[in-house]
Amino acid sequence: MMSEELIKAALLGTDKYLPKYHLEGTDLPALIKEGDKEAIFLKQAASAFIYKEAGQQAGKQNFVDQAYVGELEAFMALSIAAHFNTALEEEDLVLLRFLLQHQKGQTKKLPPSLVPKALSFANRRKKLADELVHLSGAVGQWLASLNEDWKNLIITKPELDFETANHKDRIRYLKELRATDPVAAREILEQQIAEETAEKRNELLVTMSVGIEEADIPFLEQLTIKDKSKKVKEAAQHLLLRIPSSEIAKQVYDYLAATIQIKRSKKGSKLVFKSDIPLSKELLALNLSTISNQKKIPDHVHWIAQCLSLASIDKIAEQHQFTTADFLLLFQQATHTAYWNQYIGMGIVRHQLTDAAIALFSHHQDWELMTLLSDADRLKLSVQLLPDSVHQIVHDIIQQDFKEIDLSLATKIIDALRKKPYQINTPEYYLLGFYLPSALKETLKKYSYADKEHQYFSKNTLELLRGMEWREKLENVTS
Repeated sequence: MMSEELIKAALLGTDKYLPKYHLEGTDLPALIKEGDKEAIFLKQAASAFIYKEAGQQAGKQNFVDQAYVGELEAFMALSIAAHFNTALEEEDLVLLRFLLQHQKGQTKKLPPSLVPKALSFANRRKKLADELVHLSGAVGQWLASLNEDWKNLIITKPELDFETANHKDRIRYLKELRATDPVAAREILEQQIAEETAEKRNELLVTMSVGIEEADIPFLEQLTIKDKSKKVKEAAQHLLLRIPSSEIAKQVYDYLAATIQIKRSKKGSKLVFKSDIPLSKELLALNLSTISNQKKIPDHVHWIAQCLSLASIDKIAEQHQFTTADFLLLFQQATHTAYWNQYIGMGIVRHQLTDAAIALFSHHQDWELMTLLSDADRLKLSVQLLPDSVHQIVHDIIQQDFKEIDLSLATKIIDALRKKPYQINTPEYYLLGFYLPSALKETLKKYSYADKEHQYFSKNTLELLRGMEWREKLENVTS
């Protein structure tokens, strides 16, 4: 196995590939991992040659001075553990993400033999670290306490001592607490936030976006006045904008009420935008600009658009006695439509307005709006947009948590990709396969033998099938 890895590295070059030479748990010196890529390769090749000539394999190390004495947790089935081993050994991030998603909510942990691999991988791939550490369980925490390289993976419990917890755990704890007891979370912030750096104060403040309420106004208003950091002040102001009864939110809505007027006639309603009402000092303090940077966009349109990005379009429509859908339609009939839609979309995302997102998406395909929608609403829009937007739709799908997509949508995606196969790359085909229903398997097998006209798609149907087969393997294990 090691010889094949060395040959592969020699052919491709060490800048593109390093042998997968796992040293954890062996008696090989850590020095083999030190130096630049070329030096590491030469050390690996030399050590592999010596062991091969001696007819030996790298011996396994055992802890002789300490043994795990904690309570043993239940371990996952050997078949699932084998899949994890494959993902870790081959560094298949797609498969590993899929397996981690499958194990969410499960109490069973990795078997001890896989824990060192999981911890080493967690150190290299920080985005997956939390899930891998959780899956390593108590054995993983014990091993992490014995290895200097893994000590950063030890889980702390900020709920027991917030003052000594690390910054990352504090943020996680405050978010969870805001969801259940926003008052308690705010009180902790009021006591602790002044002692932090500006950057950390800003990050801690973001946790207040969870369950934000009118009772948060005094604390946030104090920050806008007293905090020394401009970024923290702006963050507090933007949180206040999400509370309609706050003073700054009232000023935004008052400005929009004064500058957006409705002209009614027999032909219907029409928007009129006042050009002689500049932004106030209070609004300019929200980091708004006074001059449009686009030649065809007048300054007053830019002023109003910026305020629309801060406001709830539902509330503005209600002020003018329109439904949100009808009010958005008036913007489609006005000049500078694309500019209005861009800023209205920002406001919809800021205020998490699902119905408004659906209404605007039919006029303005901003993919951030899709993140607000339920699976059913997203499916409905996606089917309507195919085949033209297959690239964006696939990217939206593969950001989700491996939930199998509807057969009608999957069929349309495959038809669209067959006609325009270069819309996504090979790794994306593999990832998409994890989302496809099994009912498409036979169809894809036929496409894998298509003529030269569809050669790229034919090649990548094998990647689709590979992803589908992994899903089926796991379903068979758990059924």
